[in-house]
Amino acid sequence: MAQLAKDSQPALAALAFAQALVGGEFAKAHAMLSVDARASTSAQDLSERYSEMISWAEEPVTECEVEVIDDDMPDMRPDEVAWTYLNLFGEGFCEGVTLLVVDEQGKLAIRIAEWGRP
Repeated sequence: MAQLAKDSQPALAALAFAQALVGGEFAKAHAMLSVDARASTSAQDLSERYSEMISWAEEPVTECEVEVIDDDMPDMRPDEVAWTYLNLFGEGFCEGVTLLVVDEQGKLAIRIAEWGRP
């Protein structure tokens, strides 16, 4: 495993995506997705999946942080720059989202791997 710095470009891209979700900016989050992810996931889909993930929480998510970012995970595809696990904190709870940061012709984009804590 080769962990990257939490202020690396892939980490910042993943964090920006999570912050857009938390801020309810689903169109902005959708624009950050990879081409294939945008084709199979709408901004409305992002809204619904995010809402479903935190539906049990009594308070909203107030903070996002990169927990782990790694560029050497098993089965990573050539375009995958980093595997990232982010914590989404609210009053008295924590959820998470696992993202793959991908390189699309020199631009970082997001592919969602898993919603919620594993």
